[in-house]
Amino acid sequence: MLTGKEKKKLQVELKYLLKKHKVKVRKWSKKNQGLAYIERREIEIPKVNSIISFMIGLHELIHVVYNLDYKRSRLACEFKVELLTINWAKKYNLHKDYPYEFQHYIKHTIKHLAMYCNQENKYPKYVINWMRRNENKYKKV
Repeated sequence: MLTGKEKKKLQVELKYLLKKHKVKVRKWSKKNQGLAYIERREIEIPKVNSIISFMIGLHELIHVVYNLDYKRSRLACEFKVELLTINWAKKYNLHKDYPYEFQHYIKHTIKHLAMYCNQENKYPKYVINWMRRNENKYKKV
């Protein structure tokens, strides 16, 4: 659980990243989910009140910053975005300071990617291997 000071710090950081990359928040989502409008450089994200909501904001921001949409494969796109999100979050030491929440996000990511594997009827080896490694690594969650 974040303290008020920690929450404010992450809110300020996300605001800074949005400004730096010239991305606007189109709408504040009431749910813990987001949406990216890459061409418009806009996103819909939840307000930052937890590590998860911060990482969802990062996830949607990364879609816009790296211009990652679903031209080829939704699975490949989401996999790239999730890896970048996790790496960006590590820059803020979220994996060390909030291991439970960070692990929860990894677990969510694995389920998210598994869903796309099933939808596309594709099981790329690199995605499956990453999911297996991390599923075992974060089994305590």
